[in-house]
Formats: sequence, C-alpha cells, structure tokens
Amino acid sequence: MTKALEGIKVVEIGAAVAMPIAGMLMGSWGADVVHVEAPGEGDMQRYSSHRLGAWTQYSEINYLWEHVDRNKKSICINLASPEGQEIIHKLCAEADVFMNNLRPYEMQKFNLTYEAISARNPKIIYANLTGYGLQGPEKNSGGYDSVAFWARSGVMEMMHDPDTAPNISRGAYGDSVTSLSLLAGVMTALFARERTGIGQQVEVSLYNTAAWVLGFDITGCLVTGKDAPRPQRKSMANPIRNHYPTKDNRWIMLGMTNAQTYWPEFCRAIDRPELQNDPKFVTSTRGKKTV
Repeated sequence: MTKALEGIKVVEIGAAVAMPIAGMLMGSWGADVVHVEAPGEGDMQRYSSHRLGAWTQYSEINYLWEHVDRNKKSICINLASPEGQEIIHKLCAEADVFMNNLRPYEMQKFNLTYEAISARNPKIIYANLTGYGLQGPEKNSGGYDSVAFWARSGVMEMMHDPDTAPNISRGAYGDSVTSLSLLAGVMTALFARERTGIGQQVEVSLYNTAAWVLGFDITGCLVTGKDAPRPQRKSMANPIRNHYPTKDNRWIMLGMTNAQTYWPEFCRAIDRPELQNDPKFVTSTRGKKTV
C-alpha cells in the first residue's frame, strides 16, 4: 500500500528531539526527509546516548539517534556561509515543508526567515519549534525540555507532593508531546494547502505546549481565582483511582474513575464482597477515608 506522504519533500534544520522527531514520523509515513547537520561532528543526537548518563544506558547502538532521526537522508551544510544558505534555499524551493528550531535572531542571521524562504516557494509550509515562541522577551532564549516544558511552565511543580523535592523530568517527554503539536500543525497546513493552494507558517513552542497540557489547571485558576489543587494519595476522594504499595515493594495503579460503577466489581475482585454495601463506603465522598 502506498504510504500517505509519498511525494512530500521535507527539509529540516535542528538537533535534539522536539523538531526532528516530527520529521521522523513524516518519514515513516513516506515523506522524503532531508536532515541538515553542521559540518564536523554533525548532529548532537549522534552522540547523545553516550553523554546523557542520567537518562540512558550505554550501548554501542545509538538508539537515541535511531529513535529521532531514522527514515531520513542527511547532509552537512554550513549555515553561516552564503553558499550554505543558498543550498538551503534551493532545497526549500522544491520542498513542501521546511521544519526548523531556529530562534528569530538565527532566522535573520542565516537568511532563513519565513519571508526569505516563501519568496522562492510561496506554497511551502514553514514549521518552527522553539523554547518560548517567536514573540515576547524570551523569543531568542534557548529552551530545552527540562526547563522550558517542565520547570518554567509549572508542570514539574504540580507533579510532586509539597514536602518532597520535584521529580527529575523523563528524557524528551515534553519534547515528544510538543513534536506532536508541531506535526499536527504541519499536517493541517498541508491539508489547507491542498484545498487553497496557499502555504503558511506554523509555530509551536515547548513552553506554550506545556501550558496547553496544564489546561485543566490553568482554566480552573482563571475561573475560580484560586491555585490549582495538588491531589495527594492520602486525600484522594476515590480510593479506586489511586496508587498503592505492594508486598513485593512495587506499586499498583487503580484507574476506576467512576467509583460508583466499579466498586461492586472491585470488591469481588479482591475477594471482599462484604465491603460492597458497607455504610462506610457507600459513596465516593466517604471513600476518601479508606486511603
């Protein structure tokens, strides 16, 4: 069967994870993706699994590179040189999508702004991913997953009990979520171009995506004027939507959000049918005493 994106050409500039992983997915769907790397060492991802000891296990196989940059062709280009910039412009003149994680000052420095690229190819989709977006006082600031997505947004603060230190973020977790936002924007822009014949610019950021992930909390704060609650194990109202330690020093997660519906079945599953109609557990409001 023909892959959905066969015939679509993508040029991407940028290392790390959040932007390139969207190109990897497009490549897996049949797109022809050219990944631009810096002369010399090449993309930092070629060596990341040997340098991120806190997040990775050492292996002769660079599985981080395979995860992020498979399904692509690679080319080394010096973006600081006029000759290198001209090569990028020629590639983009025949491309459908130009994906990058350049900050505004870098777009100007390397002559790779949306205006410059679209002047040669008005139908191109120009997709940009940064730490903090293309506007505002931090538009030119660098931003990795651990800071722009986790720490600055408040995600990290909401993910631990008040009397404990914040958790270390998982590697590329926020990158992966943000890459899907970028991919959704690119695919929507391609669909719109199919209908109208007009290209456009797509922009996402790690920080803004994290704000979207916190949508329940943020909208609650805006509506009520109060801080978002931080549920803890011992204060959860629903005892069968919580996590518990086991005898073998592991944890088990119960995910029965509709407690009234699943309570009888749960009692039978744990061989405690007498709890089903126990007055202490009649409602989920009282159920919080059981945690």
